[in-house]
Amino acid sequence: MATDSKSYTDPKTGILTLKYKILIPPVRWHLDSAERRAASSPDTFQIPPAWRRENLVPGDSAKLLFLDSAGRGERMWVRITQASKPGPDRATLYVGTLLNEPVLGALPRKGTAIEFGPEHVADIAEAEDEN
Repeated sequence: MATDSKSYTDPKTGILTLKYKILIPPVRWHLDSAERRAASSPDTFQIPPAWRRENLVPGDSAKLLFLDSAGRGERMWVRITQASKPGPDRATLYVGTLLNEPVLGALPRKGTAIEFGPEHVADIAEAEDEN
């Protein structure tokens, strides 16, 4: 952790005053690949099939694996707000809103927009039928 300090002397009193602030490096986080985790532990970590993870629609929710820079993680739900379908030169991409408040302070807060792909989806909750 670094600090940034400045000092000055009051000309009337001669008192030296130090002002400083602590510079905290930004905390980084990333999404873990549910596909990779399932491949390394197929008996204990199972995910929905690829065809299902690639065809989510707005309103569906996806459980994602969030990891902080120290490797600590949480599984949290994201409600999909946008879904782009794959094309010849692009993969499926989802954008959603984080539904949970994380326990780990380094992870994104509830309401944060999250971009992710099918490889990150560990579980699915389909949108409820409104009819």
